[in-house]
Amino acid sequence: MSISSCLSRLLKEGKISQKQADDARSIFDGVLNEGLQQQMDQATAEGYAALKAAEILESTAQAKKVELARRMALYNSNIDRINAHPNGPLAGFMGLFDRDIRNAPSVDRQNVTSLEREFYQPQIAQKMHAADEAYRSKAAGLKQDVAGVRNMIGELFGVKSGDAIASKAAAGWKAATDWGTKRAENLGKVFDTAEDWRLPQFWDSARVSKFGDASFKTDLQKHIDAGGVKVFDPETGRMVGGADQARVIDQASKNIRKDLSSGVGPGSIFKDEQRVFRFQEGQRGSDAYLELMDKYGPGQGRYFAMMQNHAEKMGRELAMLHVLGPGFRSSSEQLLKDAINEDAERALQPSGKNAFEKIGDGLLKMVGLEGRTAAKRMQQYMTGQLSGVEGDTFAGVMQGARSFMTATNMGSAIVTAIPSDTVNWAMAANFRGLNMGRLTAAITDQLFKDIPDKEAFASRLGIVAHASSRAALATKQYGDQLVGSGVFQRMADFVVRAQGLHAWDQAINRAFTMEFMASIAERSGKAFGDLDAPFARFMKDYGFTEADWAKLSAGETMSAGAARFLMPDRLDDDIRAKLMSAVGDEKQFAYLAGGSNRVRALTTGGVKGGTLGGDAARSFFMFKSFPISMLATHGVRAAQEAADGQWGQAAQLGLFMTMAGAVALQAKQVLQGKDPQQMKDPFFWGEAAAQGGALGIYGDFLKEGFSRSGTSLTEAAIGPLAQIPASVQRLTSSARRAAEQGDHFNFGAALADDIQRYTPGSTIWYTRLLANRFLFDNIRKQVDPDYAGSFGRQRETAQRLHGQDFWWAPGESAPSAAPNLTSGFR
Repeated sequence: MSISSCLSRLLKEGKISQKQADDARSIFDGVLNEGLQQQMDQATAEGYAALKAAEILESTAQAKKVELARRMALYNSNIDRINAHPNGPLAGFMGLFDRDIRNAPSVDRQNVTSLEREFYQPQIAQKMHAADEAYRSKAAGLKQDVAGVRNMIGELFGVKSGDAIASKAAAGWKAATDWGTKRAENLGKVFDTAEDWRLPQFWDSARVSKFGDASFKTDLQKHIDAGGVKVFDPETGRMVGGADQARVIDQASKNIRKDLSSGVGPGSIFKDEQRVFRFQEGQRGSDAYLELMDKYGPGQGRYFAMMQNHAEKMGRELAMLHVLGPGFRSSSEQLLKDAINEDAERALQPSGKNAFEKIGDGLLKMVGLEGRTAAKRMQQYMTGQLSGVEGDTFAGVMQGARSFMTATNMGSAIVTAIPSDTVNWAMAANFRGLNMGRLTAAITDQLFKDIPDKEAFASRLGIVAHASSRAALATKQYGDQLVGSGVFQRMADFVVRAQGLHAWDQAINRAFTMEFMASIAERSGKAFGDLDAPFARFMKDYGFTEADWAKLSAGETMSAGAARFLMPDRLDDDIRAKLMSAVGDEKQFAYLAGGSNRVRALTTGGVKGGTLGGDAARSFFMFKSFPISMLATHGVRAAQEAADGQWGQAAQLGLFMTMAGAVALQAKQVLQGKDPQQMKDPFFWGEAAAQGGALGIYGDFLKEGFSRSGTSLTEAAIGPLAQIPASVQRLTSSARRAAEQGDHFNFGAALADDIQRYTPGSTIWYTRLLANRFLFDNIRKQVDPDYAGSFGRQRETAQRLHGQDFWWAPGESAPSAAPNLTSGFR
């Protein structure tokens, strides 16, 4: 009896389901297509395939049982964890996905965000270090070995390129994906036979639509005929040909052009087309992959960025499996329902909280960091339901506009970043008893010293660059999660890197983790009860037991210079995951630019991009992420300490951030050609306090109704994208009023202002003043008939509002004097 007849009989008798029958046929066909028919006669090949299919089905059934058991065990433990949270089930639920904002002491505070960034991503990065070192963008994003990446892809298909670097990089990438696959299986994931983490298929709906359905099918068929691509029915998993093949290709083309798979998002790295088109080993598969991806995918030059994104999504999926188990989307949806129901039950009872605690709860809900809406938004964001876009054209325009505003506004962000970040990491380190001198030295070394094997050493310590730094997403205090494409995104990327912001972020990111590892090594050998108070509190807050400390204390260390470091890659997985998740949580206090997924979920507005509401939210929150992150970290910590009668954190936060703001404010003045502001003026300290909290632009409104760049308070509150239509409005409506009323309107002065304001890169701190004096001042002289009056008004405004003089005044070809650094004390 043939396998087909056997399955039909079992299906008819109700002994197996239709899906089981389809799975068996798919596996049987897959085994037959491995080339068995060329090595055996037909009967032997079919018999072997039938036996193999039975074995696979049996092992899959067992794996499914394990998957279900793990899913239920994690669900029950997560319910207990959520309900045990002292601030309620919704706070506990959000703590599964991101750092517990309330810092409630707990036996288990591991969360998806910190596990992804500090446990899974570093291990993936460690294995693909050779690829990252060879092919990541360099020279402020202007340089990349594009040809080498293509050789690496060929090597992954088994095509020897003769390129030793590409071969090593491919081996590293394969090691990373093999490790990820094995780890996912250990976490209970049952892989479908069609799932392949080797290389992603990134079909671009806009590109397929641009070249057309007929062109796409023709190019695809060429490689099918050549043997480079095989087509499988995504419903049955069976390889198809003839009319069935045409049907499957037609549907896949429609799905790509409609971008139906974009909703998969970071919750899973698999798309339907990855199950449909299987690129074969060897030269034919390599040629097919590169030619089709060149034309219909990321295009030449963007392969490594695509692979980095693929690796990051792999890390996200592993972290989701770790915390929530298989079927994490449906499990998290049910956990959310349970948390909302339990929260509603508790709301009927007296809370027992004092007025201070109730105000704090209300503030966090008002901002959107806690509550039912925040919890739902977090679940949707983390499982990928807010990924993708509803309308490609609208999303592309808005993303491009946000990238453009970054390129034109963010060139001096590092001037504010250095003093405020220094306060952040200093307070974070002091709170946990880390060595401030060693941390400062480590940041300096990471920033300025060319240390051999610095990348490799960081990887061994479990440190990896976050995507926000790697792809111009770390727009620092003001950063939105920019994902714009094309020329504007590359402009934004260049501006972020060229000013040194990327290097500064990386220095903090690495040094803080290094100092944690050094602090543990320094304390190794001490009894658990003899640990100093700040570090003992860290142990208690994250649920480390005496047995846990014994494992950490006995961990292997490595010397580098005068310091010893605990090597997390030598720890067992369980204790390493617990440690690195805790370090990741603490790093959110030191490295606010790394970003909290809680804050990122908030900035989506709970709506996909490509919609009016979704892009309005993303634009509104652009340049506002940092103050929200400050509230969610040091702000909440200071409030909790104050509630316990400890006001030191609040006092330090207010004092040091104001001082940091003052340093940044005065540095900006000097870099713009002005002497420092008068610091005896009370308004200066109001501006400094706002600047230190990343609300610098709002400090400008303390004395007048406009910022120094000419924007109104309304424009600043709505977001930077409001500047563009406001500029157009100022030009057109003012000219119209002048024509109607006979008043003079200096169109040239307004045009000169806008040219200066909207030239990408014009605000980079070390070229800004030169560009203003030698480029934009001369443009103003050409288009502004009253340019002398405009220059004079700039000087008058600085003197009137802030008691400042210019050391290099507008319109002058050379400085009149050196900056008077003591003028602020007059």
